[in-house]
Amino acid sequence: MSVLDSIFNYHERLVVDEMSKQLKKHTFSEAQLSDIACLALNKVPAKYIKHSVDRAFYTSDVERMEIAAKIEKAVAEAIAYIASAKH
Repeated sequence: MSVLDSIFNYHERLVVDEMSKQLKKHTFSEAQLSDIACLALNKVPAKYIKHSVDRAFYTSDVERMEIAAKIEKAVAEAIAYIASAKH
């Protein structure tokens, strides 16, 4: 097993969850959804962990709220950018 199999970016799941919330009124292709995820993830800091419990345990309520706000904004901006590029 490689090291890459045992770690992941905790914010990936949060971005995808936020996309689900914000995309209820939009229709995008799989490629566009991937673009939205990449654009949003590039606007928030990466947080690599081994277990999601690790991140939840060591994150304060204030930090959780701050990253949630950053992710919400990053996803909204990514959706707007990709939507404006639709033909």
